Amino acid sequence: SFWKFDTVLFLHPQSSQASEASFLRLLRRIFNFARHFSLSTGLRA
Repeated sequence: SFWKFDTVLFLHPQSSQASEASFLRLLRRIFNFARHFSLSTGLRA
């Protein structure tokens, strides 16, 4: 799954820059999922 892939990148970064990039990517994915979930259930974020 993409969650496992992001976790591997986050826990084993090539560098601090790569770690930051993967962390931001993971945050964006979480926010996108939360937004999609709230919209699909009729709730407001």
